[in-house]
Amino acid sequence: MKKLIVKLFVSIGITSIISVLIAQCFSNEQFWSVFWLSFIIQILVFYIINTWYYNYLINRVETVKTQRIKELNRNVIKVTCPCSEGYVQAVDYRFDVDENIVVCEKCNKKFKCKATVNTTLVTEPIYFDK
Repeated sequence: MKKLIVKLFVSIGITSIISVLIAQCFSNEQFWSVFWLSFIIQILVFYIINTWYYNYLINRVETVKTQRIKELNRNVIKVTCPCSEGYVQAVDYRFDVDENIVVCEKCNKKFKCKATVNTTLVTEPIYFDK
């Protein structure tokens, strides 16, 4: 908390010093009006730049999160082409579409990949006491 207060006073001090230097460039009769005008303009410019940068960072974080989710949801599997050559290639399999049509990299023929679910009965061995 103390660091935030110190940073606030340092920021106000630097802004005041810059405002004094700008106000001294003009005539002494308008010193205070130029001082307050430059003080307010500095605060507004800082606020606009800070808001833009904050929104830029949020946008970048969301973009990286989206790309990361896309990469984590990829399902790369190896499939064999049903042609006579039996070429094996990696395919990005998608579960959200009905048909995954793949073009063989070697023979340029199209083939369809389907995911199937098979069930298997799990048995446990029976041990007899002797």
